[in-house]
Amino acid sequence: MGGLKKSAYIFLCSLLGVMLFMILQQLAMMSYLVAVSAGSFGGQANFSFLDFAAVNYLTLLLSMLLGSWYGIWLGLDWYEKVYEQGLWRGFWIHSRHILFPWRRSQDLNLRQRIEEVKENLEGDLAQAAELARQMPREMTRPEPIKRRVVRRRPTVRKVKKTVLA
Repeated sequence: MGGLKKSAYIFLCSLLGVMLFMILQQLAMMSYLVAVSAGSFGGQANFSFLDFAAVNYLTLLLSMLLGSWYGIWLGLDWYEKVYEQGLWRGFWIHSRHILFPWRRSQDLNLRQRIEEVKENLEGDLAQAAELARQMPREMTRPEPIKRRVVRRRPTVRKVKKTVLA
């Protein structure tokens, strides 16, 4: 399941990268067209429509390749940080840290908590080992408590005598 999750994560990040770079490429082409139509280049356009279409097509292919490369890199980097290192603990915790930064000191990283507990446990184990060394090897039995013995008198049964005729 981990391989499928990682593959899907990288694939979706690469799609995200391709879409991001295509949007940036189209914004650049639109800004060029607006600049040419406004006359920012001295009123002359050096490109014909076919030249512009070819440049647009080649930059689109280049942006798709760069976007997929960026998405794969981003997917690998995020997957390592989120799932392998455990640095990202979710959207709600992230948004809480942004909205309430003064409460951030209360939420320590899980790895720091684990290290603190590990250090405390090692210290407690060292103290327990020291106490075990200080205790005597032989344990003496406590003296038994002497109890006063109370004897009961035997109860006498009354026996009915029967007469045999």
